[in-house]
Amino acid sequence: MLGDKKLEVYEDYRSMGITLKWFTPMAFFLLFFSFAWNGFLVFWYSMAFTGEAPWIMILFPVLHVAVGFYLIYYTLCLFFNKTNIDIAGDYLTVKHSPIPWWRGNRRVPTNAIEQLYVTEKKSQGKNGTQFKYQLRARLYDKNDVELLALDEVSPEELQQIEEHLERFIGINDEPVKGEYGRKKEDVREERPRRQGRPFSDPILGSVYLSREGDFFELKSEEMEIVSVTQYDWNDGNSDRAFQLLTPDKQERRVFLEQSQAILHLYQERELSIFETNLTRFQLDTPPNSILVKGVEYFPSHFKTGKYFTTGISKGLEVKQWFYAAKDRQSFLRVVNFQNTVTFYLGEKLQRSDFDDSLDLDQKPERDLETRERGWDEQDLV
Repeated sequence: MLGDKKLEVYEDYRSMGITLKWFTPMAFFLLFFSFAWNGFLVFWYSMAFTGEAPWIMILFPVLHVAVGFYLIYYTLCLFFNKTNIDIAGDYLTVKHSPIPWWRGNRRVPTNAIEQLYVTEKKSQGKNGTQFKYQLRARLYDKNDVELLALDEVSPEELQQIEEHLERFIGINDEPVKGEYGRKKEDVREERPRRQGRPFSDPILGSVYLSREGDFFELKSEEMEIVSVTQYDWNDGNSDRAFQLLTPDKQERRVFLEQSQAILHLYQERELSIFETNLTRFQLDTPPNSILVKGVEYFPSHFKTGKYFTTGISKGLEVKQWFYAAKDRQSFLRVVNFQNTVTFYLGEKLQRSDFDDSLDLDQKPERDLETRERGWDEQDLV
């Protein structure tokens, strides 16, 4: 597993960054070995030039000098280098820095990526069988490109990076021929849709993309997110519902309805069985109005799509009837999921109900170096 000291992952609703440190304990051994190797060469040449040795003595260790320079270069990379994998501006970029690495950088349009996967390559050497692993991208135009191949990264670590990228881009993981550690019949996870568009309100956009374990303050009350449900509707929008817990263990629910770049925010509660029976709602003939606690709700819209929540590895069919009061400040949401009908009564929240200083327990966004870099033609895939 990748430890926190080796891999850093952070994201917002517009971009994602993964920083992978090259350092391994092997760097200390190579540091000692490169000093010994190059120290011997310095001694050799000092003897050769001061003792007027024959030219063969000078030319013989030339290859050893090249190896010595490579050892120093590679050791410095292990100590100082990082690989930054960024998704921003509709591009996935891979950059090794601050010391340039010979395999170069990559820049791939995210909408061109069909699948990400890890491969294993075996080769026979003097020390027996060697294994090389790569993170690769299969594109819709049938091209296949290498994204990351470092000896310091294990196949399990590459698979973790693959999963982070697929979740953010919204790629449904499917078997790829030659993929390491996966069989064709393996069950793959269907991932909920990711909205990469910039929302009109960045604070609500951050709330929209918050996850289990994050915290935020609503109406001066701190709450922890304990469960997240996402509804991917067939019209391209995705709504999200959050189950919250206050410090005194009181349950709350927040529902965010998406309309393209605009988010509507509601606080809701699930109706009891007694209240549900009073609505007299029928799936085959939804009523033209529903009366709940003296407020009449009228049909607003009906949607079908997929339902994703914690513990479910595949999207399931869901239908939703949305009823709104005349003042549009309260609503009744009727959800049919696996032949179970659930009712949620909610009221619209104001932007001021949220604290601007949200603590979503996410690392702050760093400057993505690859956004500002002038890419050369050979970098483009």
